[in-house]
Amino acid sequence: MFSNYIVDYNRALKEINNLDTFSKNKIKFLEEQGYADTTKQNYWSMFNNHIHDLEVMYDKDLAMFNEMEALSIIKTRMTTDLSTIASLKSLINGYEEWALETGLNPTYNPCINWNTREIAIINEEKIRKNYISIDDLFALWDKTKDKAEIVTIHEFAIVLLARLGLKGSKYKELRYLKMQDINLDSYIINVTDRDEDNLEDVKVVKKINIDKRILDVLIQADKQEYMRKKAYHKISKEEFIDTEYILKSTKGKVIDLMAIRKGIIDFFTEANREYIPAKDLFRNAEIDTLIKIKRTKKWNKLDMKDFIEVIEEYELKKSYNIALKLKDLYIKITNDDDIIYGKYNYDENGNRIILD
Repeated sequence: MFSNYIVDYNRALKEINNLDTFSKNKIKFLEEQGYADTTKQNYWSMFNNHIHDLEVMYDKDLAMFNEMEALSIIKTRMTTDLSTIASLKSLINGYEEWALETGLNPTYNPCINWNTREIAIINEEKIRKNYISIDDLFALWDKTKDKAEIVTIHEFAIVLLARLGLKGSKYKELRYLKMQDINLDSYIINVTDRDEDNLEDVKVVKKINIDKRILDVLIQADKQEYMRKKAYHKISKEEFIDTEYILKSTKGKVIDLMAIRKGIIDFFTEANREYIPAKDLFRNAEIDTLIKIKRTKKWNKLDMKDFIEVIEEYELKKSYNIALKLKDLYIKITNDDDIIYGKYNYDENGNRIILD
């Protein structure tokens, strides 16, 4: 999930008076550095996706973070790509140096001696089989899109939507998603219960925050007019049936499950990356949310209630057994097994709550 912030940098610049002090400082930094517009947008997203929540939690600007607090930004990044960590480290370092020059940071740069490879926690074998970050997905797409034989922006959108946490029964949340379900001003996907038996009287079942680059992919995918097919070493194009749904099909109005699976397989094959099934991509969104919850915990520990609530948020059901499976996957990916167990929890008044 993302912080509640203005996603578009140019809009944030115009509405700077509505931002908190932390965000105002980031805009001042980006403007004074004279970066290109695309770089400003990318860095703005990085500040808000990975740093702003911690500033709010610690109630202080990044410039005033001590080394352990600054390191926590890096150590919660799940990636197999060191360049992703290096980019974030470079941004933090640049901001800290600017803060020293302007007096916002009166002490020292906490990351001056960081070595990217040493500070990054990368369990590559486990992550490659079970997890991929959204940043790494975009890195894969950037490396693949110009040389891909079959894969287009349409297949990338399938992977991305699953990774964002859209699923539902028979993947209906992906298959029946329309552009009208996306709030273009607030960058929110309003996921509905739309399916073949309910096309009109739909209700929003969950909201997913996205950033500008994700919205751009979905807009392009919605405009994609054809799919590529390979047969007998020849590439051909087959037109999609024109429909109001973002994900298209050549066979009918609604994309089928086989096409969803094939799109994901084709993407990872052409990207030369180990295949991650749709259900695991979906679980990755839940893992991200758990990591974010842990960052805000007073004792930096998750408990079973957190897993149950995340299952309820994404899967729209309350299940202790499913939460246990998510817990096992979380431990497998993060190596964080410091979790408070038990089928009971306690509210602020000390009353016992049964987690069922």
